[in-house]
Amino acid sequence: MKKMREIGLYLLFGGLTTLVNFLTYTLVVKTFGVTLSNAVAWVVAVLFAFVTNRKWVFRSPSKHWGKELLTFVGGRALSGVLEIFLPTLLITLGLTQTAFDIPGFWAKVAVSILVVLLNYVFSKFLVFQNRS
Repeated sequence: MKKMREIGLYLLFGGLTTLVNFLTYTLVVKTFGVTLSNAVAWVVAVLFAFVTNRKWVFRSPSKHWGKELLTFVGGRALSGVLEIFLPTLLITLGLTQTAFDIPGFWAKVAVSILVVLLNYVFSKFLVFQNRS
């Protein structure tokens, strides 16, 4: 039951993190432009994800939140690099096809699922390992 609670909360806050990302981007894009707005939205979303994952999903009692934050951001940066470059690799290798007139649609879907799983494993076993 505890595992189901944790996974459910992880998915709930993951959805909310995506919403925070999109809302932040929408609020700042006219001021900062597309590239900088994406960066700002990513930072805000990662900070939101860190706080919600630390407090509600993994319930970390650790007093070393700075170390957790750095590890969390590092993991999200790594998965972000995978999310950017892995679809292109899958397409280049001919492992995915176009769907709905969107090139690399299935590559993007597969990589997104992989990134969610990697982020969960990374958070559970490396970032918030001192949870109660």
